[in-house]
Amino acid sequence: PEPVQPPPPAYVEPPLGDYETMYGAMSDNGFDLPAIPVNKIDHRFLRQIVPDPTGQRPGTIVVDTTNHFLYLVREGGQA
Repeated sequence: PEPVQPPPPAYVEPPLGDYETMYGAMSDNGFDLPAIPVNKIDHRFLRQIVPDPTGQRPGTIVVDTTNHFLYLVREGGQA
């Protein structure tokens, strides 16, 4: 018998890009969004992958209003 392959994941996490690309000017559905000056963002608020502090299921979005963080929970204990 041939080995059974698991089905592909329903959601594939896109890799994080460089900050200039992530925060650069873009057009979204007809709206022009200006670039965000990365050098003026506190480094702890830049998009990054961190150990998941929420304990929620992968795919869940958690907003921590007290500390001003938004987490997208990922596989493997990351957010």
